[in-house]
Amino acid sequence: MTWSLSGWQSLTINDVPTFPIPKTTSHVSPSSTLLDECPLIVPVLCAGWNHRTSLDDLWHEIHTRLNADIRDYLPRGRVYTVNGKSHVRAAYHTLDALFRQHLIRFRPLLQDSTELLLLTATPAEQLDNAVRILQPLSRSIEVYPSRGDTSVLRLAGDHRLLDAIMHCPVSAKGSGVRAFFIKKEQRVDTVRFAYELLYQPRTQSWMFSPHAILRYMQEDA
Repeated sequence: MTWSLSGWQSLTINDVPTFPIPKTTSHVSPSSTLLDECPLIVPVLCAGWNHRTSLDDLWHEIHTRLNADIRDYLPRGRVYTVNGKSHVRAAYHTLDALFRQHLIRFRPLLQDSTELLLLTATPAEQLDNAVRILQPLSRSIEVYPSRGDTSVLRLAGDHRLLDAIMHCPVSAKGSGVRAFFIKKEQRVDTVRFAYELLYQPRTQSWMFSPHAILRYMQEDA
C-alpha cells in the first residue's frame, strides 16, 4: 500500500499540455476542522462517490441508512428531513476547501494510448525533472508525490512516452521504479464503504469492529 499527497492531472490537447503540474501541493484546510464544521461530509463522500445521482436521492440514501443517527452528523441547527438536499449542498460547499481539481477520465481521449502506473522512490527534485520530461509526451499525466518512500504517476501515451520513461530520471538506477499497465475496459466491482460502522462523528474518530463488519457482510451477502 502506498500513501501519497494530493495529486495533480495534466491533459495534452492539440499537442499543448494543460494545467501545469505544481512542484508543491497547495494548502488545504485540516480535515479535522472540516469534520467539526460539517460531519455530514463523510456520508456525502462515501454515498456519492462514483455515483451519478441527484441531491434529493443522495439525501434519501443517507437519511435512510443513518435514520436516527443522522442528528450526530448534523449537530447544529434543524434537520430538514424533507428538504434534506440543502444539507447535502452545504456539505459539498464545505468540501470545496479540500479539492483542488476534478480528474478527467475521458475514454475517447485515451482510446489509442497505453495507460500505466509508475511507482518510484525517486527523490522529489528528480521527480520534478521527470515530470517535465514526460508531460509533453503524455496525453494524460497524474502525479501523486509522497512524503515517504514511494510516489505514484499515472500516465497515458504512445510509444514515445514509453521510450521517454526508459531514459528519464524516474527510471534511473536505484530509483526502485515499478510499472503496472492498466487494462482497458476492465470491469470494476462496486464496493460500498460502510461509513456508518467505521466513523464516529461525535468523537471524529474511525473505528474497526470485526464483529460489526462480519455481521454486515453476512447480512449483505
